[in-house]
Amino acid sequence: MTTGTEPSGPRLLPVADGRRTRAVLGELLRPRRGTAVAALVALVAGSAVSLVAAPLLGRIVDLAARGAAPSALTAPVAASVPSTVKTTVYLYVPWATLPVSPIVCGVRGG
Repeated sequence: MTTGTEPSGPRLLPVADGRRTRAVLGELLRPRRGTAVAALVALVAGSAVSLVAAPLLGRIVDLAARGAAPSALTAPVAASVPSTVKTTVYLYVPWATLPVSPIVCGVRGG
């Protein structure tokens, strides 16, 4: 018997609803709650720092194009340092993403 909401044709893969997905994710992350929170904080902070980079670079270019004094560039250049450091660390330091690694390995079953 069909209710009209099921897709027609054969189902090739099982599909979990949102409740089941949250339950499984909770089971996987529960033993690593602290690591999961640290990873989430690191990812959100990294994203926030990355979002600041483009407007700061635009401000630096605008100031330089107007011929502003070098002292006017000090604040935007100094404010862009955290974004530059974060990008450099993530690119060149392989262990920088370690807070996420145990979670990924646990989810994959490794």
